[in-house]
Amino acid sequence: MSFRAVPSGVEGLREISHYQEISHFVRNDKWCSSEIITVSHTFWQSTPDQFESLVDEAIEQIPEYYRNAIDNLAIVVEELPDHWTMQAAHISNPYQLLGFYHGVPITQRHLEYGNVAPDRISIYRRPILAQCQNDDEVRALVHHVVQHEVAHYFGIDDDRLMEIGAY
Repeated sequence: MSFRAVPSGVEGLREISHYQEISHFVRNDKWCSSEIITVSHTFWQSTPDQFESLVDEAIEQIPEYYRNAIDNLAIVVEELPDHWTMQAAHISNPYQLLGFYHGVPITQRHLEYGNVAPDRISIYRRPILAQCQNDDEVRALVHHVVQHEVAHYFGIDDDRLMEIGAY
């Protein structure tokens, strides 16, 4: 089976320089809206096409056995999570979420499961770039997030990922 990362809502984006300034508001390592401290840093930029290529590369590095077992799954690149996804993930700042699996893990499906829209893995470009300082960091984080979300598709939850040192 062949997969390709597809863009979601990236039309009209302009190409920008490699670095861009961003301000974060944090308090005790949590995003908040009151009593805030401003922390600025630069983050690495890549074009949407470059980023999608990294996601494609990460998908290709999933072991063939698991890639062949994937069915009815779309892996998409989005700039930021939407409001509903942020609510589902219990977060208030979109930069806290790097990826999200939308669907029913295969371990929770029953015999009558079928005729449904594809499950979806969203990989969030801007939050990933905000955590990276160079191409190698972007590549490593993209690979990690893709593997993490594919693990959720196969029914592996965050607790188990932490247990095995793969969170």
